Amino acid sequence: MDDQTCRICGCTDYGCRQCIEKTGEPCCWIESDLCSACIDEKGFVFIDSADRPYWCRMYGNEPWIMYWHIHQKSWVTLRKVTQTDIWKFHEMKVPDEQADFLHTLHEKSQR
Repeated sequence: MDDQTCRICGCTDYGCRQCIEKTGEPCCWIESDLCSACIDEKGFVFIDSADRPYWCRMYGNEPWIMYWHIHQKSWVTLRKVTQTDIWKFHEMKVPDEQADFLHTLHEKSQR
């Protein structure tokens, strides 16, 4: 079995020194070829146990979590996240189609 390799930083299951230097913590896999230290602006959407949507993504140069403001129909920044948060939240990731629906509503609210 081949080791996973991050498409952005090149870290593997057995070597993520650069991720630790970048974030202060070891990374984890959020896609088969993307580590949590290299989460991008697209990020991922997840639903918590109370059925509330959140968006974990890079904002500026740091990973943030945003919550869905139901009345404004838009994403609002909540707080910065750690690598451990990203790993935990990614387990609740929704399908891209569901995330795209929320992103479309957000774009319409910004017009």
